[in-house]
Amino acid sequence: MKITAISDIHGSLIPIEPTDLLIIAGDWSPLEIQTKIWYMREWINDCFLTWCAQIDANRILFVAGNHDFICDPNFIQNPIPNLQNPLFKKDILWPYLRKHRLLNKITYLDCSSATYNKLKIYGCPYVEGCRGWAFSCGEYKHIYDQIPKCDILVTHQPPLYNGLGSIEVDGVHREFGSYALMDAIQKRKPKYVFCGHIHDGNHEKQVYHHIDGKITEMYNCSIKNESYNVAYKPVVIEI
Repeated sequence: MKITAISDIHGSLIPIEPTDLLIIAGDWSPLEIQTKIWYMREWINDCFLTWCAQIDANRILFVAGNHDFICDPNFIQNPIPNLQNPLFKKDILWPYLRKHRLLNKITYLDCSSATYNKLKIYGCPYVEGCRGWAFSCGEYKHIYDQIPKCDILVTHQPPLYNGLGSIEVDGVHREFGSYALMDAIQKRKPKYVFCGHIHDGNHEKQVYHHIDGKITEMYNCSIKNESYNVAYKPVVIEI
């Protein structure tokens, strides 16, 4: 089975080679309209889902990231009286999926699971250290403690491991990987972890060896650099 993973496309709907499963690990909203819900609705309908429909993939699974404000009910202002905080999956995405006949192809994961080819995939959008952005909160350990046992873990935030979430800023090394997320990975032992967020973080495959002999492969699948230019290829693995 072929898995392709991308993240941090920020509106750049790049060509995707044929694959069995496409994973998008957050920050897919275009920067210029990311906080404008009605523009985002139009973009999802006219651009994003049209792009998804054209991709030669059996299944597409995606999570949100800190730039995907339309997915976070805390940032959605609904103009319909007495109806607050509409759910992205139910009230925004589903009608478009029905329209494009993509209900069986695309699944949005928000601290939830899906199954593909007998693999359990769990997706989580939260990101530490992004106060004022989407999917930020004061405490993250309880969020990552809720991650169940799964084969594939998709997070926007990178774990704290071997530079996946670290960059140099003005000559100073800064670490944005999450200790709490890495702790959850050590406990749940997924076979694969796909993340993003730190565009220029370490893009080499990282392998964590658990004490019981199991291994977890971890990938930063951001396609853009910190200047928001496409600089990295999608991660492609065969399992």
